[in-house]
Amino acid sequence: MGQLTQTLLRLRWPLWLLWLGLSVCSVFLYWFELKATALTLISSGYLLTLLLFAVRRLTASHLMIEEQILAHVDDVILLVDHKGIIQYTNQAVTSMLGYKPEQLIGQAVEIMAPEGMRRHHPALRQLFHSSRGRVSMRNTVSVVCQDGSVIQADIRLRSVELNGQPLVLCAIRSVDGYIAENKRLSQERNTYFESFDRAAVGIAHVTLGGRFMRVNQYLVDFLGYSREQIETLNFQEITHPDDLDTDLKYVSALLAGNLKFYSMDKRYLNAQHNYVWMHLTVTLVRDDQQNPKYFISVIDDISAQKATESMLAFTEKKFLSAVEGLSNRAMMWMATPSLKQMVYVNCGYETIWEDTRQNLYKNPMAFLEMVHEEDKARVYEELFRMQHASWKIQYRIVTASGHLKHIQDEGQGIYDNEGRLEFLIGTAFDITAQIKKEQETARLLTELALANQRLENTASRDGLTGLMNRHYIEEELRKDLLLYKRYGTPSTIVFIDLNKFKQVNDKFGHQAGDKVLVAFAAAMTKFTRNTDVAARYGGDEFLILLRNTSADQAQEFIDRNCMEPVVTSLGQNIYNIEYSVGLSTLTDGINSIEEWLEYSDEKMYEHKKSGR
Repeated sequence: MGQLTQTLLRLRWPLWLLWLGLSVCSVFLYWFELKATALTLISSGYLLTLLLFAVRRLTASHLMIEEQILAHVDDVILLVDHKGIIQYTNQAVTSMLGYKPEQLIGQAVEIMAPEGMRRHHPALRQLFHSSRGRVSMRNTVSVVCQDGSVIQADIRLRSVELNGQPLVLCAIRSVDGYIAENKRLSQERNTYFESFDRAAVGIAHVTLGGRFMRVNQYLVDFLGYSREQIETLNFQEITHPDDLDTDLKYVSALLAGNLKFYSMDKRYLNAQHNYVWMHLTVTLVRDDQQNPKYFISVIDDISAQKATESMLAFTEKKFLSAVEGLSNRAMMWMATPSLKQMVYVNCGYETIWEDTRQNLYKNPMAFLEMVHEEDKARVYEELFRMQHASWKIQYRIVTASGHLKHIQDEGQGIYDNEGRLEFLIGTAFDITAQIKKEQETARLLTELALANQRLENTASRDGLTGLMNRHYIEEELRKDLLLYKRYGTPSTIVFIDLNKFKQVNDKFGHQAGDKVLVAFAAAMTKFTRNTDVAARYGGDEFLILLRNTSADQAQEFIDRNCMEPVVTSLGQNIYNIEYSVGLSTLTDGINSIEEWLEYSDEKMYEHKKSGR
C-alpha cells in the first residue's frame, strides 16, 4: 500500500470519533435554531462519512488480499516478537503441523521446540536478535507437531519491522525427505573420512545450530553414545549448565568474525549420565562468500588432568611440603591483602620467572616488572580485584634471558571466622606449551577444513577438463526438475556430442584426443553464463544446463554461441572441432531427469544426422 493509504488506515478510529462529534454538535445547533451553522456541520459530516466508508472498504480489501496471498503459501509463516510470542501464523500451520492458527497466536514460540531444546531456545533466540550485521538466518531444526510427533524442517529467519515493531519473520518447510537423502549420500562418502575417523582425539562437525553432523570413533567410544544417538543431539544438550554460557559467547564471537578459533575446558554428559572433562578447540568453516557453514570441534580427554588439579587444590592448604615438588610446573604463593607482604612462595617462581624468591619477598610486586608491556595494564587492573573475589587471568612475561612465556594466574581469598579477608593464595602455571599446542591444533583444523573443501571440489569436477562431472550435473538437473514441478521455473539442457572424435584418437592418438576435449571445454566456459552449469557428461559428450531459460531463449543462445566450430592445433595441423547440439526444455510431460536427458539426446542425434 502507498503512504497515503497507510496513513488513512491509522487514522480511521480518530475519524470515527470526529464524525460522532460533528453529528452531536449539528443536532444541538439545530435545536437552538442555528440552522445555517448546523447545515454546514451536517455537510462536513456527510463528506467525512464518505471518507470513512472508503477507508473501511480499503481496510477490508487489504485484509482480503493479504489472506488470499497467504492462503496459497505452502510454507508455515510465523511472525514472532522479541519476547518470543507468536503474533501471526498462516493456514499452512494446520496442514504441516496440525495446529490451528488460534492455538498458536499468543503462545511462546518454544511450544514447537523439542523438550530438550526448550530451555536453551530463548538464549539462541536472543543471540539472533542481538546479532550485528546479520538480518537473516537459515538452519535445519526439529519441530514438534500438535500431536507430539517431531519433523525435521528447514527454517529461515529474517528481521522485519511492522508498524514500528521489530519482529522476526519465520518460514518453516519440512525437509524429512531431504534429510533421508543426505544421509544416504553421507554413507557413500565415508571412505573420504578415514583419517577423520582414526584420529587420536575426538573430532566433530557441528551445524550452526549446534547439532552434531559427523563424529569420529574416538568421540563415540569416549562418550558412550552410538553414532545414531549423537547425530540426534546438539552440544547444548550434553554441555554442563555452568559451561554453556561461556561456550555460547565464544560461538557468537566466532560467527561475528571476532575470533578465528577458541579453546576451553568444559564438561560433557556421557551416556552413563556422568559429566566428564574435555578440552575443546573450535574453528568455523566458511564458504567461498565467507558465509558460515559449520564448526569443526577437536575434543581431548582431560578427565585425569582435572582430577589431579582437584586433588592438588584440596591438599595444597594442608601439605606445603608437597608444593615444592611441583616447582617445575607452577609457582604457588601466599600473601597478605593488596600484596603488601609475601608470606610464602615456592621455588616455582625461580623456575618460571628465572628470578630469586628473595626479590619477591622484598617486593611482592616485583613479578610485574617482567610482565609483557601489552599485558601490564590488564594485570594491574586485576590486582585491584584480588581482594574482592577469586581470579583467573592469562598474561605473558619476558624473563631476563629473553624467554617469552605464557602464564595462567589464578587464586582466591582466604577469610577468617568474621568474614575478613586474611590472605590471598595463588597459583601461576607456565602454559606456554599448551598455548603452542592450541595454536598448532588451530592450524591443523584450518588445514583440515581446506582439505575437506578441496575434497568436495575434487569429487564434483572432471579431472581432465575441469568442468563439473556427471554426478554433479545430474544432481543439479534433479534440483531444476523439482523447481519446475513446484514453481514452473523453466530450464533447458544443451546436449553436445563431438563429431568424428574417434577419428582423432585413431589418427593422432589419445593425448591429442585429450587436447581436443580440453580445448572444447575451455571454449564452453567462455560462452557459458554465470548462472549456467557446464559439465562433461562422459567421453566426448558435454552438457550445459541453462537455468531460467525457455526453449526460444535457449535456441537464441545456441545461435549466438554454438554455430561456429572450435579451433585447436594438433601438431602442425589446425583442427576444427565440429559438434552436434540437441536442446530439451522442461515440460509437464517430463517426470525424471532420465526422460529429460533422453529427449535432448534424441534432438542431438537428429542434428547429427541432418549434417548441419
